[in-house]
Amino acid sequence: QWHAMDYRNSPAWDFIRQEVEARQAGNTADVEELINKRLDADPFLADNYVRRASEHMHKGRFKESMEDLERADKLSPEDIEVLSLMAIVKVRLGETDAGLKMADELIAMAPKDWTAVYNGACSYSRATENDVPAEKKQEYADKAIQLMENCAKGLTFADFEHMQKDEDLVALHNHPKWAATVELVKSNKSKD
Repeated sequence: QWHAMDYRNSPAWDFIRQEVEARQAGNTADVEELINKRLDADPFLADNYVRRASEHMHKGRFKESMEDLERADKLSPEDIEVLSLMAIVKVRLGETDAGLKMADELIAMAPKDWTAVYNGACSYSRATENDVPAEKKQEYADKAIQLMENCAKGLTFADFEHMQKDEDLVALHNHPKWAATVELVKSNKSKD
């Protein structure tokens, strides 16, 4: 999640703020341009590459997304968000085994970090869309649901609204445990 205090000293601060405001207002037309302005103003802030990688990923430009994530990884090695997004992008590029291995290693390294676990679920969910046998699709879907349950139970993940809109989890919407998993996450919201 983005925290305003993290980047106040960056020369890209004004563009960061404007980009966040554009997203919140639903003005996606300006987001990519503002991200590029962020990069021009501060090419050493890894998060700028992560934001652009995310934009690329959601537009189906996976090679460009991986290039930006590799740049971010060089600037901020061992950043969990960067590594977990790299796993998702690998899966989206058709490198299913490599992406899932990366997700599993990251989850093993940071089992209490909801970003690692949540994005691991996204990796497994996306893997169900790849050209794999039916039994693997079911195995991947079950693993994704288990990881989302772990987010809810052990990590008190509460953003059920995002979870339901997340394109990376759409493949799970027909899973028999999806509704119950959403309710688990929703129950954490009432604890906030």
